[in-house]
This record gives sequence, C-alpha cells and structure tokens, in this order.
Amino acid sequence: MTSIVISEDSNKEEEQKEEMKKCVKQIASVIQSLPKESVIAITGAGISTSAGIIFVPALGLFDIDYFVENPKPFFELSKDFILSHNQYKPTKAHYFLTLLQQKGLLKRVYTQNIDGLDLKAGILDEKLVMCHGSYESGTCLSCTNKFTKDWMINQIKSITTLEDCVLRCDNCKTGIVKPDIVFYGEELPDKYFKCHKSDFHGEAKRNCKFLLVIGTSLQVAPVSTLVENVYVYTHRLLVNREKCGTFKKISDCSLEIISTKNEVEESYFDFFMGEPYINSIDEAIEMLCEELNWEEELKEIVNSL
Repeated sequence: MTSIVISEDSNKEEEQKEEMKKCVKQIASVIQSLPKESVIAITGAGISTSAGIIFVPALGLFDIDYFVENPKPFFELSKDFILSHNQYKPTKAHYFLTLLQQKGLLKRVYTQNIDGLDLKAGILDEKLVMCHGSYESGTCLSCTNKFTKDWMINQIKSITTLEDCVLRCDNCKTGIVKPDIVFYGEELPDKYFKCHKSDFHGEAKRNCKFLLVIGTSLQVAPVSTLVENVYVYTHRLLVNREKCGTFKKISDCSLEIISTKNEVEESYFDFFMGEPYINSIDEAIEMLCEELNWEEELKEIVNSL
C-alpha cells in the first residue's frame, strides 16, 4: 500500500495545497488510463449549489399521501422554482461529467437531484438516471395524461390567487398534475432498477473502474448504497464538503493506493477532496482539469451549452 499523506500539523496552506496536488496528480493519471465507459458518477444537491440551487427538504410536503390529500402546500413551495427553472445553469462539475462523456469514459450518471441540470449540461438520456425524477414533466394522478415543463410553467403564470395554485389536468379536468419527482412513499423510476442491474450486478460491476461521487451526503437510500455495490477494486473519489457514508473510513487527508495480489495484481484508491484543503466542488473540479490538461476543453463546453 502506497500513501501520500497531507500533514494536518502544518499551518502553511500552500504546503497543504502542494500535497493535495500530488494526490490529485495520481488521480488524474488513473483517469487518463481508464478504458472506455468505465466511469460511473453519483451526484447530489452539492453539485448544484454554485448554480444557486439550495435544496431545503420539507419532508411532509414530499410525502405522496399528504400530497394527494392536500397538494396546495407543495405547489406553494414549488411554484417559484418551477417558474425560474429555465434560469439555472449547470456548474463546472456538471460540465466535467459532460467532458467525461465526450471522451467516451462515462458509463452512467446517477443523480439524486430533481433540478434537471444534468440534461442542460448535455448528459445523454441513456447515460442519465434521475433517481428521484425531475420537474421536466408532470403526470395527472387521475388519468395519467402527461404534461411538459413548459405547460406547468404557463399554468403557474396564469394563477391569480394562492387558492388556484394547484395544477389541474386539462384533459380530465379534475385530476392533480404532479411533477414527475419521486415523493416519499413512491417507487423509484424503472430506469433506476434496470440500470442498477446492468451496472452493479454480477460480472458487470467489474466494468466500473472509477466511481465519482459529487456533492452528496449519502444518506438517502437506495442511492446511498451504490458506493458499496461496486467491485472491490474500483477506484472511488468523493468530491464533497465533508466525508460521508463509507468514505468516513478513509484515513484523514491521505491517498491510499492499495495493491492486492490475487490471480492478477489489482490496485485501487479511495480519496476525499473537500474541506479544509479544497473550498468548493468547483475548485476540486478545476484542480482535476488542471492535472488532466482539460482546462480549455472544459471552458469550451461551458461556453457552447
């Protein structure tokens, strides 16, 4: 086992940054040697923070039984986000995933977010699993008629009083149109289970050589369990404000490259990029792109979308 350890006793920020760069340099080297479609990403609310989206959970409002009984509080909470949805732009971290896709390295993105920024960043539908749904569309709970995001926006714009804020189906005239996000008490989309089977079951899990986890506390199951479903020798990188989930077991501030001889020699690392050595997710992505020499390519994607 080879370790690069960042000294916690050092009071010199520049020295700590240099040690972190050594770790990131090794991570970049691994990424550059990866085979095609071998990266799986898991993202959470933290990836969208710099876009101006701060998710404050209101658990009761996102309970399906409560929603069916009293949908008004949910729509009062959501209407401003739905109206401003088109104004939010993807972050550098979103575009980094797009860059991995363009280079043929990305296998899948499992996002817990409902903001749709992965789509805006150009992640292809077959690559993207929106585990908790999104506001991109809505469904009538009575007749199952489907509605677009633009339809929901126009309906909300026409609201004159809070009493009218509940979206009603213009097909059956009485049904509630619920945005296609997953409420507590609902099943995750079929696509999640289909992709989970193809990505994390049996021999298929060996195809994931690099697991990239960005901006999630890994507290909401079943997505939180994906980090433990990968092959034992899969490289895992957490880019987050703080360590969480199984990453809490990682030695503080160290990159451990572990080599194990079985039938063949395999090596892997677990690493955390976050506070106090890196101030934001975007800063971590910038460091990675610098070591990968992908800075200009990331800028081109950001400017083109």
